[in-house]
Amino acid sequence: MQASQNACKSGTATAAVVPIPGATYAWSVEGGTIVGNAGTDQVTIALGTSATATVSVTATSANCMAHGSGSIALHDLFVVHTLIPAGHAAEPLTISWLYENGSAPASRRCRWR
Repeated sequence: MQASQNACKSGTATAAVVPIPGATYAWSVEGGTIVGNAGTDQVTIALGTSATATVSVTATSANCMAHGSGSIALHDLFVVHTLIPAGHAAEPLTISWLYENGSAPASRRCRWR
């Protein structure tokens, strides 16, 4: 089963398995709610506010069953506050920002020139 390893509290995540022709799927979630159809090889989850969400799936095809599960670590949302001073044409301008409830993940940090 593939699922996000990290997500924001009250956000969404997707979990999926490799499709098996003719199989039926039964999904369950602790720490969130399934959004939409839970009978396919993937499911969208509306996450709750606990520290983790656990996603489980059972795939059934003919007389065979396979079960899988995984956990998603949930993190507090962060808020970005920008500080933009008044500027003038042809003069350098410094824009600063602060994070409330943590910091941006390294993959979301940016550098402007």
